[in-house]
Amino acid sequence: MTKQQKKEIKRALKNLPDSVGQLDYLDLDQMVSFLVPIAVSALEAEEEIDLKVADFPKLPYFFLGWTKYVKRGLIGRAELFPISPK
Repeated sequence: MTKQQKKEIKRALKNLPDSVGQLDYLDLDQMVSFLVPIAVSALEAEEEIDLKVADFPKLPYFFLGWTKYVKRGLIGRAELFPISPK
């Protein structure tokens, strides 16, 4: 994780409400780079579909979600934040 990414995450964390029960973070670019080779290898046997790693886009975003316990159950919110170029 770069310094710029850390700054962007800190900025996103400033908007959290008090008493958050759970926090979820997902770097979409890392997730895609992990899943794309799996998808490509799974579809290699398909003659009609010719996918390559380059066919998939870059996703320079991270997902930050939170959940908070309240009297009547749970509330939560999730948001996508951009990751600046390195």
